[in-house]
Amino acid sequence: MFVREGANLIGIIAIANISGSMKEWDLYDLMVLFTMGAMVEALGQAFFDNVWRIGGMIRTGDLDIYLLRPISSLFQVITNQIRLPALISWAMLFGVFIGSLMRCEVKFTCGTVLFIIEFLICGTLINSCIYLISNSLNFWLIQCDEVAILVQTIREFVRYPLTIFPKGFQIIFTFIIPFGFVSFYPATYLLKKEEYNLPLILPLVLVFFVVIGSFVWKKGVANYNGTGN
Repeated sequence: MFVREGANLIGIIAIANISGSMKEWDLYDLMVLFTMGAMVEALGQAFFDNVWRIGGMIRTGDLDIYLLRPISSLFQVITNQIRLPALISWAMLFGVFIGSLMRCEVKFTCGTVLFIIEFLICGTLINSCIYLISNSLNFWLIQCDEVAILVQTIREFVRYPLTIFPKGFQIIFTFIIPFGFVSFYPATYLLKKEEYNLPLILPLVLVFFVVIGSFVWKKGVANYNGTGN
């Protein structure tokens, strides 16, 4: 994971050096954008990576064990596996993120620090809720892991400013698969490129997707009939 994120970062730097800028996003702006998206991905892999095992648990019947216990099945699935080594990657990314903010002359006020903390929490949970929803489709579709992998692949687009893409892409990443809220919009807020009331919007987006994710999970569990479903 450390090598992968490092290679991706080098790719972003190379593109920025070749193009000079992307619609007023210079090298350090792009590094802020990249690291914000990568940090929430790393935190998600550390604490919520088990959502990627939902399809396998459905097909093998392992999910039955969680359903028989007197505690939330979703809570059990999420907390069953913690990948603390992913925090090493997060620490590297956080260092690059802070250094890039300093080069962008962002002032570290109390409000800035609080927003960064809010972003890390909300961004990580929004990111993981999207993965939860896409992986929960396995309750209805056989071998649906490819859909979740496709969603994760689409996420690669938000390593770059959404403004360089057509309006259709911007709408998708804002309202349908809102990966824009795990990198682009928080980055534009920190870099003061747009005047969004993001400290209020982020929790609202999070609550919405937590509700949707919980609803899809509950409906999927209600549709689950055991091994071979």
